[in-house]
Amino acid sequence: EYWLAVPANRIGSAYYSTDVISGWDGVFIYIKKAGVRALFPFKISGIMPFDWRLANSAPFKAGNWSWAVHLTVEANGRVDDGNFAGVQAGALDGSDDYDLHEPPPAPEGPSLAFLVAGDNGPRRMDIRSPFDDGAEWNLTFNPIPNRIFKIENLSQMPDNMTCWLILDNGSKVHIEEGSAIELSDNVKTARMIIGTEEYLKENNSISMPMQYTLYQNYPNPFNPTTHIKFA
Repeated sequence: EYWLAVPANRIGSAYYSTDVISGWDGVFIYIKKAGVRALFPFKISGIMPFDWRLANSAPFKAGNWSWAVHLTVEANGRVDDGNFAGVQAGALDGSDDYDLHEPPPAPEGPSLAFLVAGDNGPRRMDIRSPFDDGAEWNLTFNPIPNRIFKIENLSQMPDNMTCWLILDNGSKVHIEEGSAIELSDNVKTARMIIGTEEYLKENNSISMPMQYTLYQNYPNPFNPTTHIKFA
């Protein structure tokens, strides 16, 4: 009836689920049911490697109809990690137990969270029911400078789908594996869209370019600057 999150102090502001409270760690407790008391019997335990914790923080395993992309945001030497968006058989498009709650950010650290339909609080995971065409995730960030946004594990998505990010300043960014996006200081929200080309066209006016053009630079030769026009 409760959920624990412990900050991973050694790597910044990432959080992970745990069933053990270790000494000298901060712990966030989310009570899922009114009137429940959390009782903790004393027990001495070691600290498990972070890679193990993160790998087991997602309540799904990749398969034909289950996949997830991994989202992070970095700033000021800290990282908000452990954020996943994807699909899982049995998951709901709205709030459910697959959508883990977002702990508070570390001091001066970045924050990335999902806004889930029918929920009144941010989540660090938003897992949907499987789809054939596409879906959209709503993201929220705390507005601090020097944020770098990254998405990994795009290879888990279906082959006929691509990923786009639409920022609240109107920018549309095609996301590829290993993309690192510098977020403007005023960006607070974004829409992440994963879908087929037809879905992206019909629902979000997004399509991949059919042709690229690179024009002659001017002046040429140049020193110290030149202009390069492309389309």
